[in-house]
Amino acid sequence: MASLVSRTKAAKLAGRDFAVQASVANAFENCRLTAEAAKQAGVSSPLINVCLALYGEALELGLADLDMVAVLRALEERTSKRG
Repeated sequence: MASLVSRTKAAKLAGRDFAVQASVANAFENCRLTAEAAKQAGVSSPLINVCLALYGEALELGLADLDMVAVLRALEERTSKRG
């Protein structure tokens, strides 16, 4: 991971450190705005759409005020529903 942000978030993710730097709510809004802009421009954005759905699930779990890496809990929830 080349960027400082990626390295910082990877460490937070590995340590399950959900102290806020950028919240789930912020990440969701950024994804929403990006998906909207892509749609208006007629550009396909499948990865942003997946991220939007996943951060939406995190919001539904009540994680809005935690750091964006708390999206891990939404992934864990998906996994537990399959098992």
